[in-house]
Amino acid sequence: MAFVSTGKSILIGSFLVALLPLEASIAAQSADDAPASESFAAVRTYSIALLGRYRDTGVPRWESPLCVVQYGLDPAGQKRFVDRLAQVGKPLHVAVDRGKCKPNVTIVYSSSPAADAADIATRKADYIRDHRPDGIDRFRAATDAIDWIALALPTTAEGYRVVEAGSGRLPNSHIERPTRSVAVETFIIVDAAKARSMAPAQLFDCLTMITLSSPRIGGIPDNSVLQLANEPPAKAPPEMTPEDRAYLTALGSIAKQPDLSHQREAIETRMAGILG
Repeated sequence: MAFVSTGKSILIGSFLVALLPLEASIAAQSADDAPASESFAAVRTYSIALLGRYRDTGVPRWESPLCVVQYGLDPAGQKRFVDRLAQVGKPLHVAVDRGKCKPNVTIVYSSSPAADAADIATRKADYIRDHRPDGIDRFRAATDAIDWIALALPTTAEGYRVVEAGSGRLPNSHIERPTRSVAVETFIIVDAAKARSMAPAQLFDCLTMITLSSPRIGGIPDNSVLQLANEPPAKAPPEMTPEDRAYLTALGSIAKQPDLSHQREAIETRMAGILG
């Protein structure tokens, strides 16, 4: 993938990106397979790496259309990423708004990633602390090829926010019991210099996985295309792995599980059944 620097913009030259048939793959996954113990252990390892050990905050999931804004990438590249995101999101019932909308996914291809991450962290400091107070400092440092912060809120079944402002903590209340974790905004910084050696399909799959799965900061399972964030492209998977696809398939079904504390278990069980 050829990047050409023009001032502060990084442009992608002409290339073709094959849109892999993930929609068909996800649709074909069976929900009826019983998980084996070995696959369940591997799935648990994947889940902990992606989301952390704390299991009572639920699994973030988008409930509103995605509105993507991209800086530093040429229009052809922007379209190819949005096409891929829409393709993967469709079977998960996550739509992409291509019209005029308020961005909730911001991607910056940057020649100065730490400076741009610090700028976002400063301008959005209060907002980020409300949603993910533990992650702002690591995001600000932006030391990897791809850095992100995915913000989510625990809400009630009626959609009411049940997190204490400025703390990220759940209130001690049985009346305002959260039943789901709603993804609200994601910021992604791509180191443009390091991205020059990435294949477009590999990069866009990684960005799609970040956007749809809302992983914790630094949440990079060993067997995931997210490895591209901190590994040389040749060592990272060239596309979403079977584990990534199984996770997204399972993520699409957790709306049926209203208890936050059981959502992770439901996803892990579904993944293990898919992967056998």
